[in-house]
Amino acid sequence: MKLSLMNPIASLEFPAKLLPDCLPTKIPYAFLESGMGEAWLDRSDNQLTGAIRAGDFLLFVGDFQTEFLEGVLQNCQSKELHILPSDSDWWRELSGSGRFKTEIYFRESFDWYSLDQWMFRAAQRKYSKGIEIRPIDPNFASFLLEQEWSRDQISNFESARSFCQYGVGFVVIEGLQPIASIASYLVYKNGVEVQVDTHPQYRGQGLAKALGIRMFQWGLEQGKFVHWDAISGESAGIARTLGLRESRKYECMKLSKQS
Repeated sequence: MKLSLMNPIASLEFPAKLLPDCLPTKIPYAFLESGMGEAWLDRSDNQLTGAIRAGDFLLFVGDFQTEFLEGVLQNCQSKELHILPSDSDWWRELSGSGRFKTEIYFRESFDWYSLDQWMFRAAQRKYSKGIEIRPIDPNFASFLLEQEWSRDQISNFESARSFCQYGVGFVVIEGLQPIASIASYLVYKNGVEVQVDTHPQYRGQGLAKALGIRMFQWGLEQGKFVHWDAISGESAGIARTLGLRESRKYECMKLSKQS
């Protein structure tokens, strides 16, 4: 985990000056609270411009600057990025430039603190039987990093060992190998942002629901929140089945870099 600022400032100065009053997702706070990802700040020419990257998510704030944008994108290795909404003209400038392929889509954010305990217990009875679930250890984390279907869950950490030191996750095992996993995509002071994935050959068997149940159990036992931010209707359906209630549906921009 690393912290990178274009102009050195105290990290806690960043949100006070630049973050919008209301964010649809907790993702930027993974950087602010735990130092995951990177941040950039530019105060040149009487302008104040900033960006936070956490995983494949970017939040731009302040005045749009082409040179600043170029510098940020050069530091992002991902070919596809998700640009969070902000109170500035960044979306308009990005979509109108013609230099990127952009698409607006909807995400659904779920409220951990409204978890319906009755629905959660019903899901436990239905989906937890006969499935072998184990915590992610360094060997499992290394395996997941090598698989295309699960790599994103671990890749925000410096290494498999770093994930096991700072993160949390669980896998479904068949034989000796994971076939589905849920993991802390990002880590906050009081909880985690989770991502769940299943090997394509094993989808539709309720494995993601079983893993969600196990992660929720961890959150309840540890007194941590489990933030579920759904990218698709399928992911949102799993969250509802487990007893979560949608707190907000919001727009996000998917940006693909031109090769």
